[in-house]
Order: sequence, then structure tokens, then C-alpha cells
Amino acid sequence: MPREGEHRARAIFEFVTRELAYVYPPQERGAATALARREGDCGEFSWLFVSLCRAAGLPARPVLGVVAPDWAPVMPHAWAEVFV
Repeated sequence: MPREGEHRARAIFEFVTRELAYVYPPQERGAATALARREGDCGEFSWLFVSLCRAAGLPARPVLGVVAPDWAPVMPHAWAEVFV
């Protein structure tokens, strides 16, 4: 059975993915700018998600790394982790 934290994290995830349009590269960076402009790249999506989770009392952190699919060059990427 899902815990309350899981419901909050899911609601935040759904808000971020529903309300933001993917734009690369963004004109400006940061969670507040992404929220105001309703756009950003993977970094802005992850930073906004982390910021909203922390504001809701959920421990969260951004993760930076690379993706290396067989069909494309190695690319930097950002995502988020939340502890529920």
C-alpha cells in the first residue's frame, strides 16, 4: 500500500511533467525560472522536482550523469531521486 510520501512525490512528478515543456537549451536555468516559464531541459525538470519535494518535506536530490545508448553518442543527463 502506498505511503503518503509516495502520493506526494507522485503528485509533484505529475505536476512537473504535465506543466513543463521540454526546451533545450533553456534560455535561463534554475527551478524558479523553470516554474515561471513552464519550460526547461532535464536539469530544470530535476531541479524543480527536487525543490518541490523538499518544500513538501520529502528528502530529494538531483543526480547528474551521462547516458550512453548504443544508438547515440554519450550525452550528459540529469534526473532526481526522492526518498519515500
